Amino acid sequence: MNRDKILNTIGFSLLGLCFLFALWNVAFRTVRELEPGVVTIRFAHWQLEGGLRSTFDILSREYEKICAARGLKVRVEQQAIPERVFPNWLVTQLVGGKAPQIIAIDNITSGSGMSPKGMTTDRIARYFEAISARVHEPNPYNIGTPLEGVPWCDTFVDGMSRSYDSNLLDYYSVPLSMYTFRLFYNKPLYREIFGDAPPPTEYREFLKACATITAYGRARGLNLVPIAGSKYNAPMLTDYFAGTQTQKLGRRLNRFNTLVSNDSEVMLAYLRGEWNVRSPEITASLRLLQSINRNFQPGFQQVDRDSATFYFVQERCVFVSAGSWDNTSLRIQAPFDLGVCHIPVPAVSDPDYGRFMYGPPTEAANGTALAFGLVRGAARSDLALDFLHYLSSYHGNALFSKHSGWLPSVIKVPVDETLEVFEPVIDGYPNAFGLGMGTETSRLRDNDYYLLQAFPDSPQKFQDVFERNGYGKACIGDLTSWQTRVLRIVTRQDTLLAAYYERSRDRKFYELIEQQIQQEQSAYMVDSELSTLTKENQWQR
Repeated sequence: MNRDKILNTIGFSLLGLCFLFALWNVAFRTVRELEPGVVTIRFAHWQLEGGLRSTFDILSREYEKICAARGLKVRVEQQAIPERVFPNWLVTQLVGGKAPQIIAIDNITSGSGMSPKGMTTDRIARYFEAISARVHEPNPYNIGTPLEGVPWCDTFVDGMSRSYDSNLLDYYSVPLSMYTFRLFYNKPLYREIFGDAPPPTEYREFLKACATITAYGRARGLNLVPIAGSKYNAPMLTDYFAGTQTQKLGRRLNRFNTLVSNDSEVMLAYLRGEWNVRSPEITASLRLLQSINRNFQPGFQQVDRDSATFYFVQERCVFVSAGSWDNTSLRIQAPFDLGVCHIPVPAVSDPDYGRFMYGPPTEAANGTALAFGLVRGAARSDLALDFLHYLSSYHGNALFSKHSGWLPSVIKVPVDETLEVFEPVIDGYPNAFGLGMGTETSRLRDNDYYLLQAFPDSPQKFQDVFERNGYGKACIGDLTSWQTRVLRIVTRQDTLLAAYYERSRDRKFYELIEQQIQQEQSAYMVDSELSTLTKENQWQR
């Protein structure tokens, strides 16, 4: 009993201390914000990777010095929100009117209509400030640099295309980096196994390397596997491989010749019977996926991203797949030298997989990332915009890349030699589609994914169950959700269109008309196709 009382006392004491610390923190921040003559700029993001928060602190202090030289007392505060709670935090802050002036905005997926961090088109339109009027003006912080006089949007490697919302016809964010996906490997361990041989550059070489690693560990009684995987990073790697097998199929299904696979077109083609999960290309992609899955540690589908990283830094595997955003984190945590190589996809000459490919995948469409938007109606939004100007300037972005170990988003910014392996591969062909193209199709795929592991010698069991569980109905569900979402956006934009018609029929007015026509045409085309398929009794809506 005394022991229980002591433990309860300790527990309540710790709880009380945490409460007092939180109370002091809130009170201290409130007092600081009320300090006369000082303007506080707050920005929030979910990126907790190593080196990034310290980089933002360095940039914040530099910006404060610049403002001080102009006679302004500015304090910049960073709010790093854990990724898991960020979507809920975002909604609470925006609805409650307590959001910081600047918030990170991630890309909205076409399939679900919502980004992984809870961002939607409706939320962007309601809570974020359009910056279209500023993006065609030069960045004032680029004076005296190679980018002096260049319009702000043209200083980014993708022309700020990812910052442009094609539904709202406005720019809403400012990117600071760009992402690519690579294989990291343990250099000393790789050298111990393979000597001076370079890392594999092609799929067959990679499979041989994985087999050699497995045999090496087995011969020495080591718990060693080729690749550390998790439910976060393993799909990125396997989808990259599998996407090579639908390059030609995606092109054939693209009736409008847009050169890039369109999810709605692909799902309609499935419903029309132009392809199925037993098509040679899909079967090949599933076999390719299974061959890679065999080289992850057992149970990788149940572990999270951090567990895979821990597995890697414990030297229990040779490779780990990760994005360029994990570069600094892995280098901080790993007690050994890191090597980085490109994903070794099949060659066009491969006897099993080459016939479905045009060539190695291109990364030209990767675009920029780590984008920040201005919250509508926030205090001193002028200074918040100025801070974004500084972060995305030639010198600001160079400082960001240098300290963070992330790729820059601004053209002509020198890339450190250690980051050259992460630069996007421009030559090549775009990967096409996978089986998960929306909320329902992705859910079905994820639910049945275990069958590819349980029956590793053939994808037939997965294909049988996948079709029986209703992939066609899942496609209809995703198409219907997409159509509803598009028409809702069109309805909202009609009010804006009427306002432009009455006020000024300028370029924006005609852009909006063109966009409305395109959106409505796409939505009604999908509706017409689904109605025809329903009347023919091929599918039930």
